This record gives sequence, C-alpha cells and structure tokens, in this order.
Amino acid sequence: MIRPPIGRFARRRAPLWLLAAAVLGGLPGGDGLLAPSPCWALSPESPEVRKLIDAGLKALEEVEHDAQLGAGCLSAIAFIKDGQRSHPRIGQAVSQCARVASNKDEFQALDNYSFGLALILLCEDRSDDHERLLRVYLDELLRRQKPNGGWGYSYSNAGDTSQTQYMALGLWEAHVSGYPMPAETVRGLVNWLINTQDPNGGWGYQGVLAEGDQLAAQSQISCTMAAAALGSLMIAADVCGKLRATKAEINGESDELPEELPSGVTRAKIGEKERGRARDISAAVAWKRAFETIDNGDRWMDKNFELPAKKYPIYYLYALERYKSFQEFRSGAIDPDPEWYRSGYEQLKETQAASGLWNASCGQEADTALAVLFLLRSTQRSIQERIGEGTLVSGRGLPKHLSGARFSGGRVIAELPPTDVEGFLEILDQEDADRLDSLAEDPAALNLEAIKQEDLRRLKQLLRSGGPSARYVAATALGRLASLDNVPDLLYAMTDPERRVVLAADDALREISRRSRGFGLEDDFDDAARFATIDRWKRWYLGIRPGAPLE
Repeated sequence: MIRPPIGRFARRRAPLWLLAAAVLGGLPGGDGLLAPSPCWALSPESPEVRKLIDAGLKALEEVEHDAQLGAGCLSAIAFIKDGQRSHPRIGQAVSQCARVASNKDEFQALDNYSFGLALILLCEDRSDDHERLLRVYLDELLRRQKPNGGWGYSYSNAGDTSQTQYMALGLWEAHVSGYPMPAETVRGLVNWLINTQDPNGGWGYQGVLAEGDQLAAQSQISCTMAAAALGSLMIAADVCGKLRATKAEINGESDELPEELPSGVTRAKIGEKERGRARDISAAVAWKRAFETIDNGDRWMDKNFELPAKKYPIYYLYALERYKSFQEFRSGAIDPDPEWYRSGYEQLKETQAASGLWNASCGQEADTALAVLFLLRSTQRSIQERIGEGTLVSGRGLPKHLSGARFSGGRVIAELPPTDVEGFLEILDQEDADRLDSLAEDPAALNLEAIKQEDLRRLKQLLRSGGPSARYVAATALGRLASLDNVPDLLYAMTDPERRVVLAADDALREISRRSRGFGLEDDFDDAARFATIDRWKRWYLGIRPGAPLE
C-alpha cells in the first residue's frame, strides 16, 4: 500500500491564514478561497495570551503538589505542550506514576481521571525508559472499561461521560504512539456514546442506555458533557481512520476496522489487550449512525452553547478545546480567530490570580494546568503532530512554484504533473534542476504504483550517490512504499550530511512503523540526537526482524 507523506509537526509554524491568503487570493482582489483574517487574531502566540500562559506555568513551578496523581500529570503535560520537555515537573510526575503503580492497593484505588492523564503523560514524554510503565497503565485502563462500553465509578454499572472522555483521550495518545485501541474497545466506546445521547442531542453526566433504537432521556445535560462526548466520538473515529471520511464512504464501506499493517509485520499473539494494531475482526460499529450522532450533537452545541460554564468552568474549557480541535480536523476548516477561544481567553484573563494561579473548582494545580492547556490549544497541537494538519508542505515552507497552488487540508500545495519513477530518473539523467526542485518540494507527485524492482534498486542507490534533492525525494518515496525491506536503506539515509534528507528518512521510518511521532527527532537535531534516534530505530527494526543484517 502506498501512502502520501504524513508530515512532520511544524515547529517553525507560520500564520497559516496569512500565508494561505497571500498565496491563494484571500486578500483583497483575490479569488476569495480564504477570507482575510484580522491582524489582531488571538492565538497561543499572541503576547497577551503568552502573558497568561507564562504566569500560569511559573505558578505551577511553585505551587504545592496536589495529592491526586492526575493533577501532577496535568502540570507535566502543560510543560510538555509548551515545549519545556526537560522541566523537572515532568520527571516528578513520571516518578509519581511509577510509585503509584508499584503499590497494588493504591494503584487499584486510583481514580479514572488520573489513569487517563497518567497515560497521556507517559505517551507525551516519549521515553523508552518507561515503556513498561506505560503498558501497565494502558492494560489497567482497558480492563476498567465496563461491559456497556463506557468508564465510570467502580461501585456503579453506569458509564460516566466525564470519566470516559479522559480514558478516550488517553487511548488516542496511546494509539498515535504505537499502542492502538483494541477493536472491542473502539466498538464499546462508540456504541456507548451513541446510545447515551439525549433525544435532543446533548449528553448527561451518568449515561442512561437507549433501549433499541429509542434514545433515553438523560439527566444533568450540559455543554461540558456534550463537548466531552463529542470529542470522544471523534477520537474513536480518528483511530479507525474514519473521521474525515466522505458521506459516500460512510454509507458505502463495511463497518470493519482496517488492518493497515506494513508488509512483513505479523500480529503479536501476546495477550488479549497487548500492544498491536486493531485485529482483523468486525468492529460492529454503525458508522453512519455514529456520524449522525456527532451531527446531532454539533447542532445541540450550537443551539445551547455557553461560556463560561456554570459549573467547573475551566474543566469545561479543556473539553471544549478538544472538541473544537477535532471538529476543525474533521471539517478541514481552521478559523484563525475563533470566538470560543477569544471568549475563553477573556474568562481566564479575568479570573487569573495575581500569583498566576486559577482556582475554579478542580483545585489550584489542576485548574491552572487546564487553563494553560486551553490557552496553548493543546489538542490542536497533538493533532498537528499526529497528522501535520495546519502545516505547510510538512512544515518545510512554501513551494517555489505557486502559479498552480491550491489550499487543501490546511496546506498550500503546488500542483505538479504526476511523475513515475522512470520519469524521475530521466529528470536526473537530464540534470533538469528546475523539475527536480519542484519534485523535491512535492514528493507526493512521484507516482509509485507498480514500481519495477530495477527502479526500486535505483531509488535506493540514489540515497548513496544522488544529489541532495534526489536523496530527499528517494527517502520520501521509500517511506511511501511502506515496506520493511527499505528500513536498512533509510537507516543509512539518517547519516546523510544534508539535514532535510535526515528528516525525510526519519519521516519515512515513521510511515513504515506507523509510529507517527517516531522517536522524537526534532528539526534542529544535533548529531547526538541523530545517532540516538538511529539506535532506537535499529532496536525497533530488530525487534520485528531479529537477526536482520544492518550496515
């Protein structure tokens, strides 16, 4: 199976609305593909927003730790999302996760909120050092799912919308880190959310299951619970690759989870809920009904939207940002200055204490971390990192040839005629620098269908003997072919003196492995980070193909 590049998270993000408007005519006199945005658009990078974020993070450094594990995990996640991956709070929270897991009684008594947040933290921290710890939390989280598909209090059979959202988000983070939801987990989660929607389109706190096709009336319905449920539904759809499916695809395709394994990989049979891709069994999810549920929920939210919330106002903001971020991804429409974000900012500006803390109902540490995560657009950042949404040509900048540019899926893309591998090799033979540069800026224009073995060998040779642009295109192409046979060549490309070739090879290995975050190689890597990443890729590869020859 050949796939387009997933794209790397743009660490050097440019204002998407401005670039797209300038290129595609959204500015006055253009064709109106993207309306111009006001110069005062509010975003996480705005000085007034950064002021609140910085004060909140400084306060989190000094505040006394909350007794709940979840609060400490939230603080650590806030520092990670702000790019402070070496902050001491992160190590402290991970150590607390390990301490709790080592005490059987304390571990079993841990609340579901803390379980979900611990799993998110361990996934976000991206360290192999605590992979075993991550699996301990993941296995217990999966075990706690109720027969009806939701999560809730241990003393009740009912699923709890509030708790379920944190478990769903934790499972999504695990999925994009290489620990996907088992099929039965997806099935239960989606069906529970479908069957606990109120007939009017909202959700309550403790879900009352529908009887047959007749939805049951829910209690304690609120925007907070609706945002939680809608975000969780879209998370499950994204895990199954269906969140951006067209109506025709939803109506016409089978209701099975895709297998989607790279060639050469077999499913490990090491436990019912072990790490691995969703198994090739029917998910028994009525996707048409699931998307009708989302659409009904969207309409309910539009009609009943409130901000601030009457109860748990900052907790609500975190759920709202998650819901809106997945909604953006589903629609492909990114508002550079959403009113809900501006209103949330105003609420937080008015309620932040002089110390930098917030304290609305969840405790100082938790509320402050939740506020910072909202202001940072933390879920949007996670989605960007997962699939590159909102980046420009994988975050590498604008294409040179803009005469045929189009705006698609949050990216500015230069239209290039499809080129097969033979044509690519002909470009090299003719030393056509302009066409090679164009292809290097949009490697997806290289048609890899029915590639000949001889051409594949030449692609691999280019990694060793071609020019920088040719090596870059070859590395990207080998990733799209999604074959484990190409891993040794891509590991060699990771030693390339050209930085963009190294990043292309790393992206290609992410494609093949389905580890969307890879091993965290940054765009501004140094040689120590490069060779540490190579070593981790080698260990991953040898774990799948023990004894395989490597250079």
